[in-house]
Amino acid sequence: MRISELVSIIKGNPGITVKECTALTGVSDMTVRRDLAVLMKNNIAVIRKGRIEYNPNSSGVIEQDYNLRTEKNTRLVQKSAIGKFAASLVKPNDSVIIDTGTTTVHIARNLPANISLTVMSFNVNILYELLPKPNLNLLFAGGFY
Repeated sequence: MRISELVSIIKGNPGITVKECTALTGVSDMTVRRDLAVLMKNNIAVIRKGRIEYNPNSSGVIEQDYNLRTEKNTRLVQKSAIGKFAASLVKPNDSVIIDTGTTTVHIARNLPANISLTVMSFNVNILYELLPKPNLNLLFAGGFY
């Protein structure tokens, strides 16, 4: 489980930063921050002067973990509206980065089918949304597609 791994990292590296956690876990800063928010909510970790520390007085019990399957269906109407609006700001021949998230997939989904763009992403669900669009130059982590 990803959060358990993060707890172990924090325990073994007092004063670690988010960037260092990202490097050690292989997930995005956003994911580390989201997991860290769960740990802080459950009093397992604290941040002092920008550094993450394990709370030795913690019970270690996590009330709720982030669940992608649940989260991608949460606030779906709002996420779709945000995706439509953000996609409307993209102009032909732009170069854009679409980050990881349950909202950003709606940006990819709402890009016009024949728009000419260069898009960089590193998330498979974003890639799957963009592959059918014929006029895109896709730069995906690991190479060009």
